[in-house]
Amino acid sequence: MNFENMPELHWKFGYFLILGIMATIAVIMIIIFKKKKRF
Repeated sequence: MNFENMPELHWKFGYFLILGIMATIAVIMIIIFKKKKRF
C-alpha cells in the first residue's frame, strides 16, 4: 500500500483530530436522538 500519500500521517495530531471529530459527531447524534425520543 502507498502510505506516503496519506496526509494525516504527516500531521502531528492527525489521527487524534479525526477521532475527536468522530466522537463529537456521535455525541451530537445521541443528543438529537434523545431529544426526538428515538434512543
